[in-house]
Amino acid sequence: MKIRSVIFQKKQIAILICIIFLSVYSIQLQFPSLLFENETHEDSIKIKGDFLKPSITSERLVITDSWDLASTNEIYTGSGTFSDPYVIKDLIIDGNGTGIGISIGTKKDYYRIENCKIFNCEVGIKLSLACNITLLNNNCSYNEVGLYLDGWTDIPHPSPEIIAQCYCRNNTISNNTIKNNEQEGIYMRNCDNNTIISNFINFNYDGMFITMHSDNNTIQDNNLKKNLRLGIYFYHGSNNIITANSMHSCGFYSDYWAFIANEIDKTNLVNNGHLYFYNDMTNLNEVDFSNAGQIYLENCNQSIISNLDLSDGCISISLKDCNDMKILNNNLSSNCFNGISAENCNNITIDGNFINDNLREGIYLGGGSYNSFLNNLIRNNGFRAGIRSFGFCNNNTFYNNKFKNNFEGLSFGLSCINNIISENLFIENKASGITFEGGCEFNLIFSNFFRKNFKHCAQTLINNKWNNSEIGNYWDNYTGVDGNGDGIGDTPYNISYSPLIQDFLPIIDNIPPEITIISPVNNSQFDNLAPNLEVNVNERFLDIMFYTVDNGLINITFIENGTIDQAAWNELPNGQVNLRFYAIDKVGYTRYEDVIILKQIEKAIPGYNPIIFLGIITFLCFILNKLVIKKHRRFIVKL
Repeated sequence: MKIRSVIFQKKQIAILICIIFLSVYSIQLQFPSLLFENETHEDSIKIKGDFLKPSITSERLVITDSWDLASTNEIYTGSGTFSDPYVIKDLIIDGNGTGIGISIGTKKDYYRIENCKIFNCEVGIKLSLACNITLLNNNCSYNEVGLYLDGWTDIPHPSPEIIAQCYCRNNTISNNTIKNNEQEGIYMRNCDNNTIISNFINFNYDGMFITMHSDNNTIQDNNLKKNLRLGIYFYHGSNNIITANSMHSCGFYSDYWAFIANEIDKTNLVNNGHLYFYNDMTNLNEVDFSNAGQIYLENCNQSIISNLDLSDGCISISLKDCNDMKILNNNLSSNCFNGISAENCNNITIDGNFINDNLREGIYLGGGSYNSFLNNLIRNNGFRAGIRSFGFCNNNTFYNNKFKNNFEGLSFGLSCINNIISENLFIENKASGITFEGGCEFNLIFSNFFRKNFKHCAQTLINNKWNNSEIGNYWDNYTGVDGNGDGIGDTPYNISYSPLIQDFLPIIDNIPPEITIISPVNNSQFDNLAPNLEVNVNERFLDIMFYTVDNGLINITFIENGTIDQAAWNELPNGQVNLRFYAIDKVGYTRYEDVIILKQIEKAIPGYNPIIFLGIITFLCFILNKLVIKKHRRFIVKL
């Protein structure tokens, strides 16, 4: 009888374990993060202190054509030929903040420098007019420059024969780690026919800087991550192959000629998106920019770039000699240079973009006419301006943009004339809201709002006009009054005293917006479908409208009546909902109104909800346990 009792207990335990296992497994299928933490494999910056603690250090190494190998205490192997190069490996060199760790200047013999660690130098490894060198699996980190390939000579006006001898050529740089250098990871000038492949070039100021007649090089499959300014800078070279490089949190910078004279294709990635270059194209659209990371266009017309995130690189969009383009609703932020650079472009419409946190300008306009800048948020752009128009930028329109916390909000230089600037917001810009200099005259500025800028206007010229026939601009430091209540100050606003420049029709607005909620109405009830919204806002200078359904955790902007955001509505539990509508005008006045509604969804038969499912399984386990025990007891009684 005891044996049979034990058998029943084992069966009971086995059944319970299986049920619990199936329950937990079911939950894990839907919610794996409940049991396991998400793993990431992203590289991180090494701790400098740990990196700079070698047990043994070597002397600096200088290799020239006359280098005496016998003096190196047998740190090499090989015979210096193509098939049997000299191999120098496993050195650890601490430069103590000066000099060159390994300097190579030979064209005669073949060398392979392998698995060396060089740090604390002005230059980790320098190839100076050197040829036939292989650098493999070295670590050149925490220097001023990691690797320096130099094919230049200081001989003035050298003859063609001397020029032929100057190049640094036929070298291979492969699988090296080049991190945390204060300037460039790899610097190249006057270099020819070198191969730079599969290196890790991260956390430097510039990843790779290639300049001065560097031709016929192959730069391929390098990983360039979080270099402070640029991933790859390329200037002045031809017949180079730059392909399949991956740049993260840094981008590619060059002139347009480089794309034409070299092979630079979309296999290069910027933040996992393609580096696109198009020349002499028309009617480009979203298909042509699929999964874009960075875009260069030259002489392209009648095309659209829209709804892309091109942030965290160098320049999001570069245009030259382009016409009839539209750049709509993109995020062009956090670049080391600009969100948009447009040179000699006409009839470009830039509308509804987020252009924030770029280190130079949000938008740089170098020449061009009849362009429109509309409804853009231009904020926190660096040491120049939110938009900088420089050099014969004429007949352009700047309408309803928000310039906030830039160095200068909107800047004009060198003969920019006949531009119209209206209904923009200039808020908290560090140097000035707007600047005119260098012959920028005959511009019309009206219905703009200037608030809390260091200077509202700097370097203005007398021939610009600061009001049309009906209205001027709002100035937060205007002290005049509006005696007749028409919204216009009774006395001019003095923009400048020397020379005297005035806004003759300054705006006065002391009335906050008025909000009327028509739908939904108080105490109305809704199910799983989000309610319609109809709101009237009475405000002449309206800036923004938004609402919240969760006491301000998420604010949802809207520009016209429609429906409450369905995704936000889905997140709300059953019960009372406080729906609050806000309106803010361009002066900064805020008004809100509330409506209380009820969300009530009929409870359906539970579907596959893991929490409910686990509760049901637990209840069934309890019942099953009772039945097994009851049957077991009956069995014992019968025996």
